[in-house]
Amino acid sequence: MSRLIQLCGLPGSGKSTWAAAHANGARVVTADEIREGARPGREFLILWNRAKKELREGRDVIVDTCALRSIDRSQALGVGRQFNARCELVVFCTPVSLCRARNSMRRAPALVDWRRYAAHAASTMESIGFEGWDHVDYVPKRDPLAFVYR
Repeated sequence: MSRLIQLCGLPGSGKSTWAAAHANGARVVTADEIREGARPGREFLILWNRAKKELREGRDVIVDTCALRSIDRSQALGVGRQFNARCELVVFCTPVSLCRARNSMRRAPALVDWRRYAAHAASTMESIGFEGWDHVDYVPKRDPLAFVYR
């Protein structure tokens, strides 16, 4: 059985670093990588087509997107279930202040409304237990205060 691992966290929370360290043969698909060559607004269509191709071929997939909104996580679950994959969620509980600092040091920083993103992240902690994931992991640990905007 293949796995779909959806990463969930603020920009700069460590998702891409985690994906690179934990890939172990899984295909990592990331909107950031696709965004550079795709027409604006098409990166997620391309991302999900790539993820589906890998799952169809029986490979594990790590989806490296923020996935802070329940609708985004629902899409991931739908794709995973379509291919009978084990659906796992990895939630990054990195403090907003650290995410902002990391983001500002990037070559191409994400343009983010930090208050809105932090609010989405906080609501994530409340809703993921009801979404139907086969497994949920928290990195580094579950810290609901990590998403408080300061």
